Amino acid sequence: MLDIFFDILSFMKKILILLTTIFINSLFAIISIAPVEIGDNAGVHTDAKVSLNTSRGSAEIDNYSTSLKVTYDNNISYVVWSEFSYKYGEVNGEENTNRTYLHLRYIQAITPKNLRAEFLLQRETDKFKLIDYRGLAGAGLRYKFPTEAKAYFGLGGFYENITYTSDDAEEKNVRLNTYLAYKLELEDGFTLSYTFYYQPKIDDFEDYVETNSFELNLPIREHLSLTINASYDIDSNPPIGVNRDNFSQTTSFIFSY
Repeated sequence: MLDIFFDILSFMKKILILLTTIFINSLFAIISIAPVEIGDNAGVHTDAKVSLNTSRGSAEIDNYSTSLKVTYDNNISYVVWSEFSYKYGEVNGEENTNRTYLHLRYIQAITPKNLRAEFLLQRETDKFKLIDYRGLAGAGLRYKFPTEAKAYFGLGGFYENITYTSDDAEEKNVRLNTYLAYKLELEDGFTLSYTFYYQPKIDDFEDYVETNSFELNLPIREHLSLTINASYDIDSNPPIGVNRDNFSQTTSFIFSY
């Protein structure tokens, strides 16, 4: 009888490890790509994500990440939110991921429903993209299309300062910031979101950054949801030794309060 109990315990442990490997992958920068709107969630709210992915066998893999997003929505004229994330990873004892990300955004109503002003600050580091420091400050306008789904077009600009850990020269750029954001709410609280960013230098449109992100959010319980996120990024002029394009896919749990 005791042997059967230990067999069941061993089986459950294997299932738990499998589920952890499949569903709790490391976070790539942000909690959610879904656009934030005034009046969606009045008051102060917090979203938190902590993940650990450990694998032992032919390859020893350790991925750790944490992310925290705090939002204040006054339900009338503005919403402000900040987000911090940290991601670290190793393969066979060799570090292969080390990134920090901090973003602050303020959204102010210009018209009751459709037109918004946006102001943003951002700071990030990424050891394996050779970014020692990247800081930016920007502003713009966002228009909400009068459709059943939440669809937005954004137009603005930002000043960017980048220093590298390589021999690449420091950059001080002014970039145009254009984006499309889309969120479709399905039955049972499921949501589909997509964002597209195109950010060329004002004085050289051949030097641009492009980002495509897709997200599926699946609610599990009142304060818990499962999110599947895929992103494809292009940097037309990356640092020496860094790929021009990058693809990532993550599946994570989000806790909301």
